[in-house]
Amino acid sequence: QQQPPQQQHQPATQQITRPMYCEHCCLCTCVPEQEQPVEHLPNTWATDNEAGVTQVADIEAAVGDAPAAQAAAAAAEAPAPAAPVASAEVPAAEVAAAGTAVASAAPCWSAAQQQLLTTQQHPDAELNIVSTLKNDATALVSMRFLIAVLMIIVLLPVHVCLLLLILLMIPFWLITPACLLRCLGLEEQSNHEPAYMNAAYMSAESQVPEQLRGVFYMRNNPLDDDLVCFEHGTWDEEQKTLVLPVYVPHGWSFKQTLNSIVLLKSVGLLRYRYVFKFTTNECGALSEAIVGLKLLCFTIPSSVLRFGMTDVSKDKDGSLWERWTMLFGIVCRSYWVERVLDAQGTATPYFEHVKSEVPVKCIVIRG
Repeated sequence: QQQPPQQQHQPATQQITRPMYCEHCCLCTCVPEQEQPVEHLPNTWATDNEAGVTQVADIEAAVGDAPAAQAAAAAAEAPAPAAPVASAEVPAAEVAAAGTAVASAAPCWSAAQQQLLTTQQHPDAELNIVSTLKNDATALVSMRFLIAVLMIIVLLPVHVCLLLLILLMIPFWLITPACLLRCLGLEEQSNHEPAYMNAAYMSAESQVPEQLRGVFYMRNNPLDDDLVCFEHGTWDEEQKTLVLPVYVPHGWSFKQTLNSIVLLKSVGLLRYRYVFKFTTNECGALSEAIVGLKLLCFTIPSSVLRFGMTDVSKDKDGSLWERWTMLFGIVCRSYWVERVLDAQGTATPYFEHVKSEVPVKCIVIRG
């Protein structure tokens, strides 16, 4: 009996997909592979709970003319799904602490400066002045605000000149900053070699008392000035008063920024100067100063802005001062004035703060 000719089986073309993740994962996606002639290629995945490794449990052989080796190769090409990663819980306290640290961090400030800003307590200070200050309610805030507005109106022409000066300096600062410094009577110096600030006074008798001699670092000062030398001021022994202009050569060092350049030129136009009126203790040493601010022929009222500087060093030798501020009768944060060079130009232990916290380059008024 003649057998009917066997019909050649034409395998169906099916697109094989490769699961990128475990089929139990809700984010399971599939990537299409090259079309291969298979009729049926089911994948069954099982998870080995003890070993934690996912493996292939069963792959049926391809039907038709596809050889068994082809099915094994397809199974080998399929990557094992990624093992689930156990989620580690982070304590809420650590997250909150990290967020607070990032939010309160000030750019270019060390951890010690951050702690000093938060606690408002210098580790070497015998006294803490800012904690004893209280908000002054003797004058209405609205009245003080009115005085400030009137002063701004009076100084409005100066503000217009400064705005024009800024617009004029911006292109020169971006292109040739060194040329701009020379044209404005400024020069570049080093904060890490501050002997130039009191070099003229080391060979001659200084007028200011011993407590104010040398070079001081204004630590945590919110403005751009870092170092100051009180010996550039004029001392009145009878009145115990020191007049210290900001526009004197080599008297102050400022950060190398455009803001500092504008500030240095504006202090010259406004004749910006401080007047320190000191009081003495029972031993005759300087203990505290009330600092007044003068612009041109005007004196800023103490009800609007009041500065003070108190000797908080343990030996009462002027090595550490607390510089406190009250704005419109409201107590502001203090900063500390540390002596980094003595009258002979010798570095003190506080000079390490300058080297670790202050930029090397600075700008000063040319002498």
